[in-house]
Amino acid sequence: MNLNKKIIALALASAVSTSVLATTETYNATVIGLAEPTIAETAALNFGTMGLVAGSSCVMDNAAVLTGDCDAADAAALAGIITISTVTAGTNLAVTVATGVGSKVTYVPTFDIAGGTANVTNAAADTPASVTVDGTPSDIVLTLFGSMTVDTDVIAGDTEIAPYAVTVVFE
Repeated sequence: MNLNKKIIALALASAVSTSVLATTETYNATVIGLAEPTIAETAALNFGTMGLVAGSSCVMDNAAVLTGDCDAADAAALAGIITISTVTAGTNLAVTVATGVGSKVTYVPTFDIAGGTANVTNAAADTPASVTVDGTPSDIVLTLFGSMTVDTDVIAGDTEIAPYAVTVVFE
């Protein structure tokens, strides 16, 4: 039995033997954040000439065709074009166009997105629309249209604006 105790003690001693650290090195894992996109107005949105009285409303479609209380033949009417550039291929973005409220008019945007892996049509105001940049770095192009409404009577000949914001967020 004494021999069994020695064998058990020897087994325990070898199982508990410790290692001695030779060395440790620390390394860094690196990441580079995506480049911030550039947003530029390529063509200014213009509803042209419209009614002066509060409640007047003009609607523009994505081909800049006007209906409502506006001059449908006004050559100044133009859908807005916003270009989002310097976006890495394969990047997922959420694009929002906010309702614009001026001192006398309100613009409620509708917009299309082209240049991604799938185009977006008739995206609604104040709601993020998702787009993925296609396989090659390319521009994302927004076509802006929607409706403009007179909130307070406009003075004849005055130009009224409704500032709106375009926001791009990485998804």
